[in-house]
Amino acid sequence: MNSTAKYFQTLAALEAAGEPFVCVTLVAARGSVPQEVGAKMLVTATTIAVGTIGGGRVEQAALKRARTLLREPPTSRCELIDWNLQRDIGMTCGGMVTFLFEVYSPNPRTV
Repeated sequence: MNSTAKYFQTLAALEAAGEPFVCVTLVAARGSVPQEVGAKMLVTATTIAVGTIGGGRVEQAALKRARTLLREPPTSRCELIDWNLQRDIGMTCGGMVTFLFEVYSPNPRTV
């Protein structure tokens, strides 16, 4: 199964199970970055269900933010974050990335 099919199969399974999750998408990249624009991952409260947005420190920072969004009361269903990989994340590649975090929950009050 290719990665796109696996992504959508996992997304459908999470929705069918009623499990809240966050879709993290790399929407912009400038300079040296560890992944291509369009990279996605689905994050639940306990795991990365599928995908990668670059691995290492940037992925750990995105994972932390996604899990925080799952715990907080929903003020917004989407969030854009810009990170300088060197200054904000501590990576040596030094590029800039923009991530879109989209929170999905079958019951908005539970996210």
